Amino acid sequence: MRLAMSKGFFTFLRSDLAMLVLASMACVVVLTIAIVDGGGNGGIEGLRLSHLLVFAILAGAAGIAGAVVWRAIRYARRIGQKAVEETTILRRNLATTEAIINAEPQLLIFWEKGKGLQVVTHTLTSVPGLPLDAD
Repeated sequence: MRLAMSKGFFTFLRSDLAMLVLASMACVVVLTIAIVDGGGNGGIEGLRLSHLLVFAILAGAAGIAGAVVWRAIRYARRIGQKAVEETTILRRNLATTEAIINAEPQLLIFWEKGKGLQVVTHTLTSVPGLPLDAD
C-alpha cells in the first residue's frame, strides 16, 4: 500500500515557507520605514500616511499568516484522515488473512534463503501419525 504522506508534502512546505518569508520581509521593510520616518504628535489626528501603511501591511501579514496556519492545519487533518483510512484497510486485510490461515487444518512452512525451515502454522492435530509439536 502507498504511504499516506506523498511527495506533495514537500512542495506544500516550500510554498508555505516562501509566503512566510515574504510576509516577514514586508513587515521588516514597513517597520523600518516607519522608524526612519519619525514619530508623530500622538493621537488620531497625528496619524500620517506611513502609519496607516504600517497598520495595513501588518494586518495583511497577519491575514497571510492566518491563512498559512489554516492551510497547514487543513493539510495535516487530510493526511491524518488518509492514515486512518489506510490503517482500517490494513486491519481488514490482516483479519481476512488470519481467517484464511486459521480456517482449515494446515501446515504452513516459511523458508528464507540461508536459514532453515520455520513452521508458521500447525493445525493438523486431528491427522493421525503427525507429531503435535512444531519442531
